[in-house]
Order: sequence, then C-alpha cells, then structure tokens
Amino acid sequence: MSVEENKQIVRRFHTELWSGNLAVVDELLSSDFHSAMGTAQGIKEAVAGSRSVVPDLQFQIEELIAEDDKVVMRWRTSGTYQGSPQASADSPMPPAGKPFSCTGITINQVEDGKIVSDVYENSWTNMLLDMGYTLSPPNVS
Repeated sequence: MSVEENKQIVRRFHTELWSGNLAVVDELLSSDFHSAMGTAQGIKEAVAGSRSVVPDLQFQIEELIAEDDKVVMRWRTSGTYQGSPQASADSPMPPAGKPFSCTGITINQVEDGKIVSDVYENSWTNMLLDMGYTLSPPNVS
C-alpha cells in the first residue's frame, strides 16, 4: 500500500472509532494487532467507556506524517468528564463537570491495509489538572 493509503486507513480508523463506530476495529485492525491499549476488544471497551463518561467527546487529528509502513498522528481530544454513575466523591475520578483537553501522538504500523500495531503517548496528567484534580504521591509509611 502507498503512504497515502496508509494515512487514509489511520485517519479513518481513529476518526470513526472515537466517533463511536466500534465496528471499525474489526474492519481495520489486523488479527495479530498489538498495542499498549491491549486487544481489539479492549480498545472497543475503552472507547465505549470513555464515550459514556464524556458524552461530548471530540477527537481531532491535527497532523499526519507517514513514511513506509508507519503513520504518525498528532491528535487532540476534548470534552467534559461527567464521570461514572458509580463514582463517589472520594473515588479517584469523581465527576468534575469541567471541560478538558488532552493531546497525544500515536504511531501506527500498517500492513496489507490493516493496522498491526500502535504506540502512543498523551497528556493525560495535564488533562486531570485541567479538570481540577490534584495529583499527590501515595502515602508511604
């Protein structure tokens, strides 16, 4: 596949996935896909869970750069974390009701029209701070 075709696959996968089309996981991930996010099923569960606690979730690709079989995507996600109905005030992530923004970079490898792997980094800690959470080290005795 060409570099441009690989970019189209990655763009379509992430845009549709974060818009809630979980079927794209089965369509565009290789059967031997591996990721820090886990399995294809794990990705479906993570995205569905994220969308349930952030109903206004927005995902935007800010830049795609590709070479050979690798596609690097710089992205931003934003929304308002509403929390889980089971979250209590003392849970690690009680509903904040505050908007947040999180940025990240994902590197996908594409072979034969399927995504076979990804590696990513994000600004999750900054997102928590934006929502008003304090990050403190655990109590050590």
